[in-house]
Amino acid sequence: MSVRASAALRLAAWLVATVALLLVAGGAVRAGRLGTLTGYAVFDAALLLASFAGWRILDNHRPGETPLSLDRKAVLRFLGGGALASLLVGVLIAVLAVAGAYELAPRACGAEPLVRFLGWAAAFVLLAALFEEVLFRGYGLFALRDFAGPTAAAVVTGLLFAAAHQANPGFGLLALVNLSLVGAILAAWVLRERDVWVAIGAHAGWNAAIVAGAAIPVSGMTLPSPCHAGILAGPEWLTGGTFGLEAGIPTAIAWLGLGWWLRRSARPGKRELVQDAPRG
Repeated sequence: MSVRASAALRLAAWLVATVALLLVAGGAVRAGRLGTLTGYAVFDAALLLASFAGWRILDNHRPGETPLSLDRKAVLRFLGGGALASLLVGVLIAVLAVAGAYELAPRACGAEPLVRFLGWAAAFVLLAALFEEVLFRGYGLFALRDFAGPTAAAVVTGLLFAAAHQANPGFGLLALVNLSLVGAILAAWVLRERDVWVAIGAHAGWNAAIVAGAAIPVSGMTLPSPCHAGILAGPEWLTGGTFGLEAGIPTAIAWLGLGWWLRRSARPGKRELVQDAPRG
């Protein structure tokens, strides 16, 4: 069997398993009337099971050999991705503030509601990032890369990532373009590092900086902070409107800059992607 045919079969098998497990997870969440965080945790468990099963059963890799293996280096890449994405948000907010398009409005609040909000927001952004990254940049991304090549895999998963947000408030053409760009760059980053945790960290850091730091909508969703609120004012191409930063042109420029830096900083042979090839 050819490499492409094998990759297509592996991709199809992972997709069927993922859909089945997500349906089971959805049924469990509805039957148990689980809350947002618990529900996300159940869905995350289903996706992790599908990815690890794909690498173990289809590719014959042990859990510690997969791009989702969690070790000290993976933790460092997770933290590095989070720090870099948070820095991007900080730069974008600073640019908007200088342009008069962003203002921070403090509120009087106590320590207890602040700690409760930060704890809930941290859990939410981490579980949401884990869900989306494992779904779009997990086993399926690597199988698609083996089938169609890394560029096609990054573009396709980027488009799917953007399309998954089309029901969010304020979603429009700029949001579609920007999220496709973000998804493709994250996919390229994951493939280069052979590590999904770097994208999980970047995704979580980006969302956390927007929600808990800037206190503005992220992908059209608002998580109100008890102690401060961010106010966006200006044209939608600049601020992103009700969808938030991800629908603004400055975000596209920032992520293009990140993509350029990642490409420039890549060292040939740094991490061999052929390690993903199924073993007999």
